[in-house]
Amino acid sequence: MAKKNRIIGYARVSTLEQKLDRQQIALKDYGCDIIFEEKVSGKKKQNRPQYKQMIKMLKEGDMVVTTEIDRMSRSTQDLIHMVNDFKKRGVGFVSINDTWLNTQGPMGDFIFTIMAGLAQYERAITSSRVREGMAAAQAKGVKFGAPRKNAEEVDAAIERYFRREATAKQLIAETGISRTQWFYHVRVEKARREEADKKKKTTKKK
Repeated sequence: MAKKNRIIGYARVSTLEQKLDRQQIALKDYGCDIIFEEKVSGKKKQNRPQYKQMIKMLKEGDMVVTTEIDRMSRSTQDLIHMVNDFKKRGVGFVSINDTWLNTQGPMGDFIFTIMAGLAQYERAITSSRVREGMAAAQAKGVKFGAPRKNAEEVDAAIERYFRREATAKQLIAETGISRTQWFYHVRVEKARREEADKKKKTTKKK
């Protein structure tokens, strides 16, 4: 006899005063074999014991069901991470009221892929803006990070690095700064140079 795949429900409200009745009814109507319930804020998963217990018991072929996305996840990034983890385990995920989100259906899988792509694009844009802001501030003389003991020596070493006259390992040993500090200053200098190049190109077009 073939083993029946389990349908596992998860219900959550943020405070003790709120009721789980509506979620319980919806999950039972969906056919959940087990329902995990808790009354706790969803901001941090480590503070959600029932959620952690559910994750521990998941097996390949299981289906996790919730009534709304925000019962399980509080951000797009968190949702993407969670669903990817389910996929690796061979576990499906359905949000009853968010009908597009069914990872075992082609449409839900397609939309989720688009969401993941948009989230990655958003991260890239944010990172680019941070780099541009740092470069602009650096050009105005703003210093980032802890003060450098041998600023002139480090500046000279970074210049040699960009000219490919020595390796990062050699220059880190020469300057005596940590790898973290070294690559931080390299990133700042790279951003400054990229910003300077953009300005030159803009000037030439004019």
